[in-house]
Amino acid sequence: GKLPELIAIYTGMLQADPTSARAYYYRGYARDFTDAAALDDYTEAIRLNPDYGLAYYMRGLAHFLAPKGDTITALADFSAAIRLNPIRQDTYLLRSLLYRKAGNYTAALADCSAAIALDSSYAAAYYDRADTHKLLGNFADAINDYEQYLELDPAALPRRRELEATIGDLRHQLQHPTPDRKADTQMAANTDTD
Repeated sequence: GKLPELIAIYTGMLQADPTSARAYYYRGYARDFTDAAALDDYTEAIRLNPDYGLAYYMRGLAHFLAPKGDTITALADFSAAIRLNPIRQDTYLLRSLLYRKAGNYTAALADCSAAIALDSSYAAAYYDRADTHKLLGNFADAINDYEQYLELDPAALPRRRELEATIGDLRHQLQHPTPDRKADTQMAANTDTD
């Protein structure tokens, strides 16, 4: 695990009080994300306190980051975390990535927009919303979001040329749509599920 000393401390706390949802949560947090025991600790924290939004978030994140993560559980956990604590913009962004992966572009856009509504300087949400707009063929919206991302994130400098080329390609598509691209856009819109 990440912090063996902390794991031992929280294990001792749980021996004294096996009903402490917080001790399970923090022991899970002290473990490595890929450790199945971390998932077990978050699950036990949720069982003991079904309103523990942060435990849902961390369990969802563990599933999200695991090489063979359970995306259905991650999506359900992020949804529960949002229901319990609707002011964490990163939870909306992570859920949007899962929605986009599942082809639910409308929900992905809504979650990116919710993250931006919570923090208009959240650059990553603009980037991911731009990617989703691009998949849907909403090129003007994608351009706006990519440009906003570049303005907000100075760390994007190494990728600036790549993104500027993408923006140029999107502008070209807006001015000269190809029949194939029109069909791709229509197909993406038709496969979007709610």
